[in-house]
Amino acid sequence: MQDFHQHIADSTNSDYTGWSKMGFNLAVTSLEIIAPQGGAYVFPTAGQHMHIKSSSAEDKGTATAGTGARTVTLYYLDSGYREKSETVTLNGDTAVETSATDIFRVQNIRVATAGTSNTAVGNISLTNHDENVTYGYIAATYTRQRQMVWTVPLGKKLYVAMANVYAMHTVANKRCLITLRATYDDKSKTIPSAGLLFFAYAEAIIGEAPIHSEYPVYKTFPEKTDIKVEGVSDGTASVSIVLSGYTRKM
Repeated sequence: MQDFHQHIADSTNSDYTGWSKMGFNLAVTSLEIIAPQGGAYVFPTAGQHMHIKSSSAEDKGTATAGTGARTVTLYYLDSGYREKSETVTLNGDTAVETSATDIFRVQNIRVATAGTSNTAVGNISLTNHDENVTYGYIAATYTRQRQMVWTVPLGKKLYVAMANVYAMHTVANKRCLITLRATYDDKSKTIPSAGLLFFAYAEAIIGEAPIHSEYPVYKTFPEKTDIKVEGVSDGTASVSIVLSGYTRKM
């Protein structure tokens, strides 16, 4: 007989879906998101259209297609927290505007088709119209977004079961604090202040020695909860994280 986790992995129960989120930041200094682009992550305040472009002309799917990513699929939530997606044809280092005008939360971006490199050649950024706020990012040589930001869709509940942390400090006698935060308050069982407050749910401190730590989290977050993982260091740290668990239909 299959155990519960095998049922999820094999998709034998449509109410449950396996879930994981991965991200890395090779230079954590001040408080910032665990993602290749670093910096503070700003969540959109309303549904909007966005711009997407690469730092390389080779990430292009138009008439003279390049060797890199040609199309990417954006997975997002609208302002009602409903799951949607759009596939966009890239135009190298020239920004392309999404057809979708209701992008409220960016869940993932993946390369859908590519040239001979089979990866993104440049850094692909998803930004606001003015291109001064980054909401999603695929690092050069990769095929999917790697940032520790996710929002629980409408009609689902997220169960975070396990965290894998790989980290090292590049400066002697320095420390890095890594924190999982969410807008859900498990004491009042609400998302207060319209999701502007983030509460800490798991933390780890790393020193200068390389470390790999796997530990249970056992946290549950309801629909519309924003979650993120941030790091802050008094030196410079390289951090990679994978969270895993599953979602359940409510």
